Amino acid sequence: ILMHTRDTCDSVRRTAYLVLASKVPMSALSIKQRNDALRRGLRDRMPSVKQAAQVMLKQWYKETQEQLKAASGERPTESETVLSVLDSLDVEAYETECELVVKELLDSNL
Repeated sequence: ILMHTRDTCDSVRRTAYLVLASKVPMSALSIKQRNDALRRGLRDRMPSVKQAAQVMLKQWYKETQEQLKAASGERPTESETVLSVLDSLDVEAYETECELVVKELLDSNL
């Protein structure tokens, strides 16, 4: 599926991101794979592909929120969830990608 995020056809790229969002948990991907997918998708020239990557990021955010809630028994704060998402992306090694993620999360009012 990740290979299709680099396809020359925008509808294939869009579909790949939607499949990643709906069928592949973030934990199934390596840190590098997560960051590569986010970088390509959030910077894609086609709005439909970028929107699909945003859907994937929102799903990963929700997954992280659910994992934090399961671990603590309480709903995590937005800050805790954002920090956990960034931690799962290795913010120290992937600063540029994490900047894109934070910008996207702020723009989408999650």
